[in-house]
Amino acid sequence: MSIKINWDDSEPTNNSNSGEVSQAEFLHAMFGEDVTRGCCHHISKKPNWTRYHISASNIEFNPALDCYYSVGSFIGNGNDKTDSPFMRVLVADDYPLSKLEEQQITPTYILQTSDKKIQNDGTYQPSYQVGFKITDGNNLELADKVMQALYKSGFADKSGNNRIRLARLPDSTNNKRDPFKVKLIEWNPSTSFSLSQVADLLELELDKKTLDFDLNQYEKLNIGQAVTDIMTGASLHDNINRIAMSQLAKGMRESDTEEFLKGIMISAKSLYVERGEEDRWQERFDDIERSVRTASKKLKDRSDPDTPLLIPVKQWIDKMVSPDWVIDNFIGEGVRTISGAAGKGKTSIVAPLCANVAHLLEPNFLTPRHRRVVFYFTEDTNQLNRMIVGMKMHQTREFTNPHDTWSNRFRVHLTKRYKAGDIEDIASYIKDFNTEQDGKSVPPLVVFDTQAASFDIEDENNNAELSKLISQLKIHFWETHRIPVWVVTHITKDSMSTGDYEKLTARGAGSIVGDSNGTLGIVEIEGIEGRILGNVKDRDGAKIKEVRAMITHHVAEGLTPYGEPDTIDYYTTEYFPSDKISNANLKIETKNQERIHKIFDAIRKLNKHGEPTTESKIREMTGMQLTEVKNLIFDLINEGKVEKIQISKDEALSKGWKYNQVELFLLKGDWEFI
Repeated sequence: MSIKINWDDSEPTNNSNSGEVSQAEFLHAMFGEDVTRGCCHHISKKPNWTRYHISASNIEFNPALDCYYSVGSFIGNGNDKTDSPFMRVLVADDYPLSKLEEQQITPTYILQTSDKKIQNDGTYQPSYQVGFKITDGNNLELADKVMQALYKSGFADKSGNNRIRLARLPDSTNNKRDPFKVKLIEWNPSTSFSLSQVADLLELELDKKTLDFDLNQYEKLNIGQAVTDIMTGASLHDNINRIAMSQLAKGMRESDTEEFLKGIMISAKSLYVERGEEDRWQERFDDIERSVRTASKKLKDRSDPDTPLLIPVKQWIDKMVSPDWVIDNFIGEGVRTISGAAGKGKTSIVAPLCANVAHLLEPNFLTPRHRRVVFYFTEDTNQLNRMIVGMKMHQTREFTNPHDTWSNRFRVHLTKRYKAGDIEDIASYIKDFNTEQDGKSVPPLVVFDTQAASFDIEDENNNAELSKLISQLKIHFWETHRIPVWVVTHITKDSMSTGDYEKLTARGAGSIVGDSNGTLGIVEIEGIEGRILGNVKDRDGAKIKEVRAMITHHVAEGLTPYGEPDTIDYYTTEYFPSDKISNANLKIETKNQERIHKIFDAIRKLNKHGEPTTESKIREMTGMQLTEVKNLIFDLINEGKVEKIQISKDEALSKGWKYNQVELFLLKGDWEFI
């Protein structure tokens, strides 16, 4: 359906068809089955800007209210840009309709949102929102650039210049002044655009770097003018945001910035009450804390590409220095990733390794020379607590120093999706937990289990995002403070069935392999008991290529969270030397054992059913080749596990067996022929 319009900007368009497209139909055309966010905002004593989970199947917004939708589709329950993986619609505010006709631009839709918007010259004109359905809105960096350019061009206000902005819905009402029924005056639901096409059509000038914000403008902000604008009622929202960013950029704490802004607003309140705008004042006053938090996040996420980050690195020019190790000759320092499929025991293998690093377990061949304090960030503290209790019960060493305890050396934290600025803060805190040993200051070890639960990245398979993450970890932990980091990661679906750790592919493997100091993989090999942890990529020349981890299941008496008796499952892990040659021999030995057990079972079953335990009968029961059966029985006879007996033809015939079945094989001590 296409609804045509009157291109005269000076007169509001009468649209008899505006009711033909419902909110549900509109959203279905824009988003398909995706979920977006929406809100109803009625201008009253209690405005409601709450965002709802909305889709084409659950629209229930009242057409008499101000009804909005977010132009971004969302995952999860959050409302921030980080919760939206795709911008679906670009909306330009008050783009000249005559220019659309002049440039022969056919947008996806046009809404008339009022008939009396005041202009700079004091006159009133109708206002419109022009929508363009976007096909490549998952290019988030470009989407941000286009939205910022749209704002700079004057076709988006300060609150509507991002890729999750709110735009009005058809079949709703603008209640800001006199109620105005929003009119859909053009509707081309099958028309869509790329971000670059929209930028070209609207003649937007895109900056070469992301225009999220220019820090200099906030550092140099005229605070006096911004305060005056608030006190005189000229502008609230934009100036509150600018002042928040300016004060934080200059080093003011978040709490002090909030108090500073609240003081300004309280001083200005009487003016807004006198003008009948107390609701507007209250709404902005209540929003101060959110404005300060948002400004703080932007500053923490900032990375200025124009200023090179110079990282001091120790250099030795007078002698050769060997690499240092977290676990001697097995896992070196720097940022390492440990990958494995779900259910392969990643935490059950990594946590005991960390206990070895902290010198908390009885010494074994993986106990390093220097111990470290371990900071373990986990998505499941209950699982890790059970493992620690199990290690204390079965494997802990004796401590002579009262300060050498599990709580001091193995520090467990519930992880969350940290941003770049958070990573810097964590590293700055953890750097003070070095230990002094043999005249050496040994930094702690940091573990993030798992990558998906610990870092604020939108797509684990996005190489660019993962590359940036690994870079942040290397800079803030390793290069700055020499703190080694292990990141536990998931693997791609197509490598889940492999038994070769060198063929594992972690999600975003291009960045992980290219940017990290080393990668390890966890696999389960058929015929080998336990799991194998092996070095996939190692830059330090590890002499231990792989180890074998044996995970043992235990059951203990415990309590439920409500104090009721319960049985609790937990696991402990032991490590053993491993290599490919030994594993190959183990696989042969395991296969032989399986075949021997088949022969034992065949002999028992034949005896139970009164059948002769001859070589041919055993072959039929096991499905093995006759030669294979003969060779294995010969070995078992030599080992004293099987004996060969002869019976007469008459004895065989008396049991209903053919006369030539006179040679039988019995398990020694397991069955006696009568």
